[in-house]
Amino acid sequence: MKFLNGSERINAGLIGCGKLATSVHLPAMMEIEGLKVKALSDVNEKNLTDAKRKFKVEYGYLDYKVMLKEADIDSVWICTPPETHEKIVLDCLKHGKHVLCEKPISQSLQGALEVKRLFEESSRKLRNLILMPAHNFIFTPNLQYSMNLILEGEIGNVKYIRSTSTSNLTFYGAKTDFRVRARGGVIEDQLPHTIYVCQSIAGNIERILSVKTSRSQHAYINSVHTVALTRRGVRLEMSAEWTRFMPKFKVEVFGTSGMIELDLLKSPYKVKISRGDEVETINLGKKTLQFLDTLRNRHPSYLIEDEHFCRCIRGLEEPRVSVDDGVALVKVVEEIMSFLGGGKTPIKKETVILQPARGKVNEAVEALLKTIELRGILKKSSLTLIKPNICYPKNPKKMVITDPELLKGVIEFVKPKTDRLIVVESDNNSGRAEVRAEKSGVMEVIEDCGVEFLNLSDVESEEIKVSGCRILIPKILREADFVINMPKLKTCSVEGITITIAMKNMFGILSNRKKSRLHKKLLDVLLYINRNVKQDLIIVDGIVAMEGLGPIWGSPVNLGLLIAGTNPVSVDSVCSYIMGINPYSIELLWKAYKEGMGEINVENIEVIGSKLEDVKTRFELPSITPRNLFKALKARFAL
Repeated sequence: MKFLNGSERINAGLIGCGKLATSVHLPAMMEIEGLKVKALSDVNEKNLTDAKRKFKVEYGYLDYKVMLKEADIDSVWICTPPETHEKIVLDCLKHGKHVLCEKPISQSLQGALEVKRLFEESSRKLRNLILMPAHNFIFTPNLQYSMNLILEGEIGNVKYIRSTSTSNLTFYGAKTDFRVRARGGVIEDQLPHTIYVCQSIAGNIERILSVKTSRSQHAYINSVHTVALTRRGVRLEMSAEWTRFMPKFKVEVFGTSGMIELDLLKSPYKVKISRGDEVETINLGKKTLQFLDTLRNRHPSYLIEDEHFCRCIRGLEEPRVSVDDGVALVKVVEEIMSFLGGGKTPIKKETVILQPARGKVNEAVEALLKTIELRGILKKSSLTLIKPNICYPKNPKKMVITDPELLKGVIEFVKPKTDRLIVVESDNNSGRAEVRAEKSGVMEVIEDCGVEFLNLSDVESEEIKVSGCRILIPKILREADFVINMPKLKTCSVEGITITIAMKNMFGILSNRKKSRLHKKLLDVLLYINRNVKQDLIIVDGIVAMEGLGPIWGSPVNLGLLIAGTNPVSVDSVCSYIMGINPYSIELLWKAYKEGMGEINVENIEVIGSKLEDVKTRFELPSITPRNLFKALKARFAL
C-alpha cells in the first residue's frame, strides 16, 4: 500500500453510527479537505439510515464485513462499543484498510497482542499501513503545548502527576448503555483517558500500587481511584467517576521546579504554570466559550486527531499514538481489573440448559425434564420440595409469579419419582402464602395434581444470625432429599440485586413473615441462604419474563424460554447475560463468585440447548425512568 499524495482523495468508511460518530467524528470528517466518507455501517438500521441522511453518505451497510468487501474505501473509523473493537480491527487489517479505532483496541491483553501481531504482519505485506488507537485527549491543544514545555524542562523533572476524569452519563446522550453494562464500569470508560494521558507524559506504568472503587445503586462501578508507578519512577494518582455534575478532566503535573495545571475538557486552550510564587496563565488563542464548545460536542481534540490520522495516511506524519500505546493501555486496564479479584476455582464446570418454550408449556417441560433426567440430575427420593415464586396474589400478563402451567408440568413429571412431594412457600408483606397461592391460581394446580402445599412460616425453624439479622430457616429444608427451585426471571429494584431469579427466590423459604425488615442486609442474607440451603435443581420460568420496575411493577418480555441448572449462581449469571446485563455488574453475583459459590463468566459455563446469542435480548434496567413508568402502566391498564 502506497501513501496517498496531497491531491489524492482519502475514501473512508465508518463503523458504528452512534452518538460518538454522529456528534463528533462525522462532523469533523466533513471538514477535512481531501477526505470523502463513502460508506457507513451499523447493525441498527434506523441509526444507519439517519446517519446516511444527515451526512449525505451514499452507501450504508448493516454488516460491516460486506462494507469491507464491496465499498471503495481505503480507511475505516471504528466507533462501536468496546467489546467489538478487536474483531473489527482484525477484519479491517485483513482487508488492508487503514484504521482509526476508538479505545481500547481490545478488552484483553491477549487480544491486543493479537491485533499488534496481525498489524505487523500486514505492514510487512502492505507497507505504510496505519493503525492508530483513538486516544483523543492526546490531541488537546493545552496538553500538546504542555508536553513541549515539559520536554524543554520548564518545570524540571516530572515526579508526580494527579489526574481526574469525571463525566455525567447523560452528557454522552449515548444510543446504547454498554458503559454501565461493562464489568469494570467507569474503569473501562473514563479511567483509560487518564491512563493514556499520564503515560504520554511520564512513560508507561510499571506497577499498580492500589485500586479503590465504589459502586452505584445498580451495582456497576461508578468511581475508581488508583495509584501507580511508571518505569521512570513517576508516581501517578488517577481517578475517574460518573457524577451528576458537569464533566471535567483535570491534569496536574508536578516537577522539581514547578507544576502545570490543565483541564482538558473545560479549558482545552488554557495552561497554568506555577514556579514558586510565580503563576503564569497561557491562553492558546481561544479565551472564552471553551467549555461551551465541549458541551456542543465540538471539543478540538477530535478534529485535530482526525486530521492527523489523514496526514499519517498521506505519509506526512508518524502516528502520535502507536499500536504499542494501545497495547500498553489495555495492559494497565487489565491489571487494574485484576485488583477486583477473581472467585475461587470451581470444583466442576457448571451446566445450564436452555429449552425453548414458545408453544405448549407441557411439551417444553417434558423436553426439558427428559434432558435433565438423562444427565442424571433427577433421582428417586423420599421427600421432594418444590419452591415456586408466589410472591404476589396476582399474575398480570403472566409476568410476576411462576407460571401455574409450568408448575403443573414439573409436578406431573416428578411426582412418580418421589414418595412425598410438597410445594412450599412462606408469608411475606403481600400476605399469607395460602391466600396468595389461592388468588393466583397456583393452589388449584396443586390440588388438581394431588400434592401437598406447606406454608413455611408455620413450621418449626432454626434461628440464625446473619449480619445482625435474625433469619428463620425451616428444618424441613434440611430434611428434604431433593429441592427444586422454580423462580421467575425478573429484574429487581432492590439495591445491589438488579435481578430476582434463583438466588433471590430462595429468600422465600424463610419462615420470617416481615421479610422487608431483612432488606437492609439482603445481600448477606441471600449469600448465606444460597451457601447453606441446598438446591438440587433450578428451573427458571422465562416464558414471560419481567423487565423494568421489577419484581412487581415491571413490564412483560415474551422470552419463551426455560432455563435449568443445579448451581444458582451460574444459572442467574446465564439468565442475566440473556437479559443483556453483565453478570459482573451485579453485586450479589460478584460477591457469590468471590466466595467460590459458582461461576459467573458465561464462557466458563457449559450451555446446552438453545444458543446463548440466539436468545439474548436487552431488558430495561430497574430504574425509575419515564420509559419504565409508561411501560409498567401500559402493562397494568392496557393503555
